[in-house]
Amino acid sequence: MKILLILILTVLPCISENIVKLERDDNGITTARVYYTDDKEVARMTLKDDEIVKATGNIPDGVIKGYTDDGKILESEVTYKKGKKEGTAKQYFSDSGILWFEVVYKNDKLDGEQKVYNANGGLRYTAKFKDGKLISPSIEEYNKVAGWEKLLLMDNKDADKTKDPNPPTQIK
Repeated sequence: MKILLILILTVLPCISENIVKLERDDNGITTARVYYTDDKEVARMTLKDDEIVKATGNIPDGVIKGYTDDGKILESEVTYKKGKKEGTAKQYFSDSGILWFEVVYKNDKLDGEQKVYNANGGLRYTAKFKDGKLISPSIEEYNKVAGWEKLLLMDNKDADKTKDPNPPTQIK
């Protein structure tokens, strides 16, 4: 038993935590994403109009967590490999911590099923992507259902940017 306890106490300090924090201007616009490993800055992405204009350092491999500004609620979990999104990424409602959406990335592109949930945790809709392109449903149906959320979720540049204030509850 003592050996197990010593082993656990020896291994625990070696586990790193990767976090991303957002820097915002006076208007609340995100100006930078700053990546930390164990409270040490390891990478910085300076943004202008949501585009990276300067990048320094290296985004660490593994799961990177983002929290609300007060650090109390988990807002996001994204897995990176060699500086690119790889695997499942999750975004949570910042007021409750309930899962908002999950997507799958392969080599920094959407590739797989996207699931979007309502604030109560119920599934609103799903969509499928392959190599960064929407394959199901049609872009028209997706826009009708997704409404404004697609602007936040997708790397799909072909999506119509109109908002639907009353989207249907789910597409198949």
